[in-house]
Amino acid sequence: MSEIRADTITGSDGTSPVTLTKQSAAKVWVHYVGGSAIQNSLSASSLTDNGTGRDQISFVSSFSDTNYAVAASSKDGGGYNDAMILGADVNGTLTTSAYEFFHRNVASGGVGNPNDVSIGQASIHGDLA
Repeated sequence: MSEIRADTITGSDGTSPVTLTKQSAAKVWVHYVGGSAIQNSLSASSLTDNGTGRDQISFVSSFSDTNYAVAASSKDGGGYNDAMILGADVNGTLTTSAYEFFHRNVASGGVGNPNDVSIGQASIHGDLA
């Protein structure tokens, strides 16, 4: 049995971070304030407000295909107690370089209306290109 102990792992140049490619770890995770600013992230390059209830996260590195998995949650910014994220894509088509979230309030017990969120977070798993 082998054991590896390390405080820091870097790329072969001694300074760059190690690239995750064919591993099960999240390739992108993000915590953001609805439509305005990424608070903390891994491999999320930008946040774009695409309108009421629509936030798009762009990735630093593209995925190898669109067969990645997304887990996301949000806190409603419109004074409701609950929010949910519905079908997510970019302009109707999944892409390997970005993902668009559609937020709805569910205070009425139904799908609800589009609503900006106060906090959003997501974790995305898949193989990088």
